[in-house]
Amino acid sequence: MVNRAFASGLVVLCTAGTQLLLAQSAKFAAEKSRLHQEAVAARAARGVDLLDPVLEKQFPYPVMTAPKVQKLMPGASAMVSVAGKYPPGATVLSERDGAVLTSATQSASSYSARVTVGALEGPGFVKLYAFTPVRHVWTAVPVAFVDAVYRFDLKAANGHTVTVTPTAKSFTVDDKMARLEYKTEFFKPGEKTPFETRVGQMTFTVEEDARTTLDVALPEPKGSAAQELEEISAKMGDPKLTPQQRSDLTVRMIQAQQRMIEEMTKANPAAAQKKADDFGCRILQVYPKEAGAVEGNFACGKNFNGGTLRTTGTMTQVK
Repeated sequence: MVNRAFASGLVVLCTAGTQLLLAQSAKFAAEKSRLHQEAVAARAARGVDLLDPVLEKQFPYPVMTAPKVQKLMPGASAMVSVAGKYPPGATVLSERDGAVLTSATQSASSYSARVTVGALEGPGFVKLYAFTPVRHVWTAVPVAFVDAVYRFDLKAANGHTVTVTPTAKSFTVDDKMARLEYKTEFFKPGEKTPFETRVGQMTFTVEEDARTTLDVALPEPKGSAAQELEEISAKMGDPKLTPQQRSDLTVRMIQAQQRMIEEMTKANPAAAQKKADDFGCRILQVYPKEAGAVEGNFACGKNFNGGTLRTTGTMTQVK
């Protein structure tokens, strides 16, 4: 859950670039700047500065209790309700310009509105900010997640092609993070079998600001035992497991830990480093353009295409 409070001294406006599909915050930033300027003028009229303790008593931080985050498809809408404490004159804004608030109702203890997501919005959290007048401090909470899932088909100038395919049709979302697994396959010109495959994740956290890239982390493949340990750990978190199922998983975990120690003992650090240098693509940043076109940049090993693989291609929404 995010429940952040801030005092304004400097308002930073971020340039979103030419991307059309992702959250743009230009209107939000402009409105936030307007509220800041109003607060500065109001303090000047009162003859007080930002740190005056009188302001803290008269204009306290808003309190917002984060609701359960709802998944929303591009073009969809839903009512959201946020309980809390809203000082007189508090203003509530959506951080994402493509998540529009309508039919808002606000009282001292609650805020509710309909959130409508634009048809071209990309994935990411929708956060609501509550601003206090005069003192201009604020709190933010996530209320929804735009559950847009894409496949990427990319090609580099050297003829290499890359397919980046989601392994599920929906993000896994909680009150802190959203994640979606992707399978990334690299092909040499004219070949149908990938010469490298990476399985990674696209993630969004509630702490980050709305961004204009779609990033996929591409970690080095782990040993089979390490992968099994991750799977077992995920299963152990299931509260519906029976005592026998939990006992069986514990036995498997011990066995996997022993195999992982054996794999680490047999590992060749020099060979692993050479493999990382010769390929080592570890992250993809996708920049959406108009009409489904994209640019995709891979950060790779120093011996692979000079350490950077630049591609162009398309993105196709699969949900």
